[in-house]
Amino acid sequence: MSGERLARLFYSFCVLVGASVMAANILSAVGLVPIGAYGAVYRVFVFRGGIVLAGGLFALAVLFSSRMRPVERPAPASLSFAASDWTIRGLCVSTALAFLATEVGKLAHQAEMRSFFTASGYPAWFLYVVIVVETIGSLGLLEPRVRLVAACVLALDMVGAIVTHARNGDPFADSLEAVHLLVTLVTIILVGVLRERVPPAAATA
Repeated sequence: MSGERLARLFYSFCVLVGASVMAANILSAVGLVPIGAYGAVYRVFVFRGGIVLAGGLFALAVLFSSRMRPVERPAPASLSFAASDWTIRGLCVSTALAFLATEVGKLAHQAEMRSFFTASGYPAWFLYVVIVVETIGSLGLLEPRVRLVAACVLALDMVGAIVTHARNGDPFADSLEAVHLLVTLVTIILVGVLRERVPPAAATA
């Protein structure tokens, strides 16, 4: 299978799984699907079964290798996948949908979220600032011209979430999704920077 075809398949997977989580959160918010009854399956989908992050890290490793050892190029199919626009688009779509699904959850449980923010030392209105920033940042990930800036903003947001949980003394499990998103966002940033330095011919091999 060519790298470009694999990248398209990767993108399709990102869209399908991301949309599934988004739909589940919306259905849960309106009381049609109790997510708690499918907790284990839901968690697998939330973390994309590790496939999206693994694909992004693989792309990053290939691009980094091609920069460190330009004479010893990676296999054409691997470099084509890593540099493909479909690959970074898949990472961005998956991450954007993850954030948007989270915003649905926050709005559906506003009372609990306001209590968490005030207990963490933030004013209740800050919850809505976070929702707006994350929503705009998510949409920014879908626009190639600003996706790296959006990824940087969202990465800082996730650092804030992780620090807040740590300061509260919350179990690490509470920060796991934020850590997962942070690593994915950093991967998007690095892949976005490195893929611009790959010759066009290599990216379409």
